[in-house]
Amino acid sequence: MLIGAFYVFWTLPADRLYHRSMAGFFALVISFIHVYIFYLESIAWGSPRTNRAFGVTLTEAKTLQGMAFNQGFYNLFLALAILLGLALRFFGGGVDGNMLVD
Repeated sequence: MLIGAFYVFWTLPADRLYHRSMAGFFALVISFIHVYIFYLESIAWGSPRTNRAFGVTLTEAKTLQGMAFNQGFYNLFLALAILLGLALRFFGGGVDGNMLVD
């Protein structure tokens, strides 16, 4: 039943695609947030401002550097998957783009 509801939603006529465009907009915003988190965890890790944001001391930041680097790239790949899904949806990828974004 739930799959049927999703099918009906994604096969709406062109004049009722407002919800799909809003979902795409919010997916784009979320992908930018993931890229920002990548920056914080993989590039800016250890700086005083980043340490304050994550609530860690300099010693803890050095200990957690490998974990943060890994977690940052995880967030980057999530953002890339969302952006790929949006690109496929925009350029006619259809089901493939919807599966990556939704």
